Amino acid sequence: MELDYHKGAEKDLDELNDEVESEVRDKVSELREKLTSHSDVKLINIEGRPVFRLKVGERNQKLDHRVIFDIKNSDILVLAVIHRDEGYNTISI
Repeated sequence: MELDYHKGAEKDLDELNDEVESEVRDKVSELREKLTSHSDVKLINIEGRPVFRLKVGERNQKLDHRVIFDIKNSDILVLAVIHRDEGYNTISI
């Protein structure tokens, strides 16, 4: 299973401080081993499109982000990384 980041997701990560970026990337890497059984993954709809959401961190903490990703041909494509407070309506995929 390959893992790739959309250029918009790379931009999102570049805007994070190094510690938060590292935590997000580590959590995303975990998806390779346990994608279907990961407790922080949920199927959601954005702009009428089904995509997956990965929770990273805890509510009201410095690290409280959401990773939006899709699965294509058994590969993971990270589409966006947002802080929970930004909300899903700020994402264009």
